[in-house]
Amino acid sequence: MTRRVLALLGAAAFLIACDDGARRAGGPSGSTPRADGGVGGSDDASTRTDSGGAVVHDDASDSTRLDAAADAGATTFPDATFPDATAADAQPQVLRTIAAIQDPSDPGAPVAGCTQMGTVTTGQCARAEIRGVVVTAVEGFITRDLRAMWVQDPGDGDGRFAGVKVVYRTNSPVPAVGQVVDVDGEVVEFQGNTQIRFATLTPTGGTGTITPRVISPPGLISRSSPASAREYEGTLVRILGVTVEQACFEDTSQRDFGYWTVTGDVQLGIAFQYGYNGSPRPGTVMCLDAGGNPTGLCTCAARSRPNDTRRVGDTFQSITGVMDYAFDTHVLQPRDANDLVR
Repeated sequence: MTRRVLALLGAAAFLIACDDGARRAGGPSGSTPRADGGVGGSDDASTRTDSGGAVVHDDASDSTRLDAAADAGATTFPDATFPDATAADAQPQVLRTIAAIQDPSDPGAPVAGCTQMGTVTTGQCARAEIRGVVVTAVEGFITRDLRAMWVQDPGDGDGRFAGVKVVYRTNSPVPAVGQVVDVDGEVVEFQGNTQIRFATLTPTGGTGTITPRVISPPGLISRSSPASAREYEGTLVRILGVTVEQACFEDTSQRDFGYWTVTGDVQLGIAFQYGYNGSPRPGTVMCLDAGGNPTGLCTCAARSRPNDTRRVGDTFQSITGVMDYAFDTHVLQPRDANDLVR
């Protein structure tokens, strides 16, 4: 089954709306950035530089209108309408587990899928009707207008194909980590990332705890091991006893977006702000001149991210986060400073 991308989750249940923005936060991942963010991390926009030199991520979904707003007092938040999306088939295939969404070999996996390019969807989108999953991360940065969240199946013991990413508009209500929800929406492939869009999230009233899956050796989720890393995409994982191998690297325009790697060639992402890699670069710092040429002010050597403490050789007892996919690379996304234990 093709890997599905859930771009644009509409007025989800939080009114989850739209894309996965810029396919993972901005900067290199060993390849040319797709457009994902100075501070964030995700999948769907294009990157440009404004007059002040700040990186701006143009969400390809921003042209999509949200005609419905979530009722903050309601238990269930219905999906909004996206008039530019391809109409769904009258009888889409229904997927009832995250494994069916993520694992191509699962008996319930769709026989066909849909793909989103910009605001245009092609193919037959399967329908997700997932019950009783636990929220593992919220407020992941994508673009100025989009954020990402993750949910995971509490009954999936080994963590493989156990989690999935969803995205929502920044003005949408969102659940809390640990909240149990039901998810209904479309499964779509967006730039290599499987997502659920046009989703409705319904709180069940319950809570749950997801214990991070320990990945040993860390190289199983390496950016250079796409097959094994793919199995944990969307899952809350933890790596133990690692050392910083590459404290910083730049994109082709000599811009440091905050990425770094540790033992096993595991790349750490920037979907969340967690302190160790600093804060977003001030918009007054000019990365490119008027001709689009690098100024040198945003390189690794310039250390333009405030409070950046990344150093080669730093050791961590553990690093926890959700597995994501950015710029054609699998990355581990720590959710906050507590996910990094020195």
